Amino acid sequence: MNARIIRIVVIVVALCLAPFTARADGADTVTITLSLIAGAPGSTVDVLGTITNTGPDLLSLDGDNLTVSGPLNAIDEFLDNAPFTLGGGASDMFEFFQVAISPGTLPGVYGTDGSDVFSFFGDFNGSSIEDDVKFTVDVTSPVATTPEPGMLLLLCSGLCLFALVYRRHGFKA
Repeated sequence: MNARIIRIVVIVVALCLAPFTARADGADTVTITLSLIAGAPGSTVDVLGTITNTGPDLLSLDGDNLTVSGPLNAIDEFLDNAPFTLGGGASDMFEFFQVAISPGTLPGVYGTDGSDVFSFFGDFNGSSIEDDVKFTVDVTSPVATTPEPGMLLLLCSGLCLFALVYRRHGFKA
């Protein structure tokens, strides 16, 4: 009789504590996708991304860490733009961070050695989760721009053409 009561008490306690235990079935996952990052030296590039909660539980977005290499500088915008939580099966797109490309940076792809990393920290019902996303930055050659003729130059050219036509043919009223 005593063993039966102990079993019932253990089962009742286990059932009462079940909602408070962390999930261990691996059903809660996060997927992060970043946009392509490319820009010219001296520019600042906005990096948009999508974070998707593929699990059934509520995801709390706790923080992030950002590492960039070489002549690049990062401006972290994640916690300024991210929602506080993300429901099960939901996703959200927003600006994760900005990359400032220093003037004089040589064209090429930076971060191919895995040194450029965005790390996300969150939790599902108290169970911590971390996701690392490696990315590259494509620094392109600055495009040479052809200046358009100024407004004053166009006006003077038109007046000279008008004066030339008037002088040759004259206008009769």
